[in-house]
Amino acid sequence: MKQTSRRSLLLLLLLAGCNRQSAATAEAQAAEQAAKERAAAFERSKTATINYWQKYIEVCKSNYAKYGKSKKSKDIVQLYASMAHDFDQLPKLDVDLELTTVINNYVRDFSELSVVYTRHTNRHENISYGLSKINESFWRGLSGDPFGAFREEMADERADKATLEALRTRLRKNTADLSVVRTTLTAKYGTEFPLPE
Repeated sequence: MKQTSRRSLLLLLLLAGCNRQSAATAEAQAAEQAAKERAAAFERSKTATINYWQKYIEVCKSNYAKYGKSKKSKDIVQLYASMAHDFDQLPKLDVDLELTTVINNYVRDFSELSVVYTRHTNRHENISYGLSKINESFWRGLSGDPFGAFREEMADERADKATLEALRTRLRKNTADLSVVRTTLTAKYGTEFPLPE
């Protein structure tokens, strides 16, 4: 009986050691699998980010080729609206968050610029808009407010100038942020992210 209990005890100790080894092996395999998944996710992110950057450059080049050299207000409005739309349509799945954040800031600012330039174009280049303001001034003058339309127009002009100045500041910040993100992505992925020509 004593020998049987010793054998049983010895057998239990051996089994316990095997279980520890198999648990350690399972942990090592799980850690290895997690490392493989992280590496695969990194590669997906790298590929998606590089493709996103190349499409960003293509959008910049194509829009500047269409509208970039024009001085017409309608073309400037179209440039900003087109770039905002095209940037917004770029696929963002697995793309680095820092890059998409900066590009989304450009989308926001270009959309707002197109709205402000549309108002500016209507105010300064649209003859029917000017004629309607003259007509409004005449009727308001007959009712006792001869300069009301002019004051409102000047207030709108000042508001647009303030908005444009704020947008210029934000665009400068976006450009600085994009430069920092380019440097960060180059270091992270080991691939150069060139500026559009």
